[in-house]
Amino acid sequence: MTTTAEKIIDIQIDRDALCAAVSFVRGADAQRLTPALVRSALADRSVTIDDDVAARIDEFCRLVVEKVIKPEQPFDVAIGTHPQDAVNGAFQSAFTTNESTNAYDRWLETGVHRVKSGDVVGTVKPPTDGVAGRNIHGDAIEPKTLHGKSIGLGDGISCDSAGALAATHDGRLVVDGLQISVVPIEAIDGDVIVGRDVGTLESDAFVNGNIGDGVHLIAKQSLVIDGSIEGARIAVGHDLFVTRGMVGATGGGITAGRDVALKFAEEAEIEAQRHLVASTNLVNCTLRSRGCVIAPSATIVGGELTARYRVLARVIGGEACTPTKVTVGPGIEVARRAAELEDKLKGVRQLLDKVNVRLAPLQNNVRRLTPAQKEEMTELSFEVSQLQETIQAIESERKGLLASLSDGSFIQVSELIHEGVEFVIADRRTTIKRDMHGPVKIQRCKHKGSTELVAHEQKTGRTITLASRRID
Repeated sequence: MTTTAEKIIDIQIDRDALCAAVSFVRGADAQRLTPALVRSALADRSVTIDDDVAARIDEFCRLVVEKVIKPEQPFDVAIGTHPQDAVNGAFQSAFTTNESTNAYDRWLETGVHRVKSGDVVGTVKPPTDGVAGRNIHGDAIEPKTLHGKSIGLGDGISCDSAGALAATHDGRLVVDGLQISVVPIEAIDGDVIVGRDVGTLESDAFVNGNIGDGVHLIAKQSLVIDGSIEGARIAVGHDLFVTRGMVGATGGGITAGRDVALKFAEEAEIEAQRHLVASTNLVNCTLRSRGCVIAPSATIVGGELTARYRVLARVIGGEACTPTKVTVGPGIEVARRAAELEDKLKGVRQLLDKVNVRLAPLQNNVRRLTPAQKEEMTELSFEVSQLQETIQAIESERKGLLASLSDGSFIQVSELIHEGVEFVIADRRTTIKRDMHGPVKIQRCKHKGSTELVAHEQKTGRTITLASRRID
């Protein structure tokens, strides 16, 4: 908003009322400009005049007279303060010397460390409360969050007055959000190979070795493998952490009740009920995640990868147009169900129209109806009510399904997408026709009035519509 005081100055106040700027009107008489005039104009706009603002006004007037400030050049005289949101407490692991930028390394920090009673596992930083800001009118601006959450100390953790955390018993350090604990583990030292029966692992387990070809291993809780997996089949009830990787050429596979984190995978079948995290290469694998595939430094080449929400990778595909398919979103079943509901909705509405046609004459002649006709009207009215409820339920379900198709699922590639890679997002499919350099984000969205798959080139800011087709 802008106002002019006696055609000498303009006052501009931003939309959030965090800054008021004044400018000298071109052609005005600078000799008429006084601090008192500026203060009066600002006061008319309810700007709080404190000592700092008064000093800035004096400086503005001086610079105008000295012709340092040009006409129409804005000069900030009143500046508010932004609110500061509360900050949650933080945990700094004792097992890292600096913050890792690798998603796989950060993931492993949350669960692979085997500790003994008395070991210092890290430190905690206390939360901070939010601080209100203030606009140029003197009004407080409350922060979005007033109080930060503290780090929670679970079983097996103690904290001294300096914020240092120590294990109170042997086990595995677990960092789950803001909760830190040490979970007792079943330790298995050495390689697990065919012929070595370790049985079903009932509690959290830590294997200090490799899992060999042909092994079938079941862990009902979380499992840490400080080694590699080759051709084994592993079922885990909770999280699986593998410090090296997996080669499953002879039929190896993984299923996990929550997250899977491993360095690499080749010729493997992996299913995670939540997230799948990798560091280097995912080669010729069948990967399914009901959360996200988080591999921002990895190359995904060959095979099929499916994630519910998003995929992060460095490179997708290979130079020889290796068949590689990446799918994100709720799946074609959702689109098909939405189409079924649309057809069903048309049928119910047609039936409702027919019932209303029969009901209307009866409602228009209520006083003349026979007892049989009154009973018929009651039955038809009840049927209309039921049909309207059915329509409302169908519309509600269909609306939710259509919203899920546009829930923001995407594929983010930082370096390169090779020619020949096939992408499926919700109900649309495309094949990349030429190499596409990153960083680039592929997603399904409304573009120029229609639903398309698009590529957002983040260096150039361009949005490219990809040639895609709807999956029936």
